[in-house]
Amino acid sequence: GFGEFLKMKAGIRKGTYLYRGSLTNKNLADKFGIKYHDIDLMVGLFM
Repeated sequence: GFGEFLKMKAGIRKGTYLYRGSLTNKNLADKFGIKYHDIDLMVGLFM
């Protein structure tokens, strides 16, 4: 599925701002003062 696609494509991960209902972009989270989740952790990548 889409999660497996995200694991294989770093560029797609960088351009994904929402995943499974969570904000995954730190810059947007900082700008609006809301919580974000690291997409690499969400898809099971530990870089």
